[in-house]
Amino acid sequence: MELVAKELCCGCEACRQMCPLNCIEMLPDTEGFLYPHIDKKTCVECGQCRKACPAIERERN
Repeated sequence: MELVAKELCCGCEACRQMCPLNCIEMLPDTEGFLYPHIDKKTCVECGQCRKACPAIERERN
């Protein structure tokens, strides 16, 4: 599951903070910017990360 396109992510960590199973880790890309990495083995796709993501909210409006 990809949370949001990398170019839209601001690295705010709202998704990581809302994950009830702590399966989101913020990892740096090649330029050092942090982006969410979801452990697909642990994720149950509850959607809490998507609800917390400001980038997804901007796409909806």
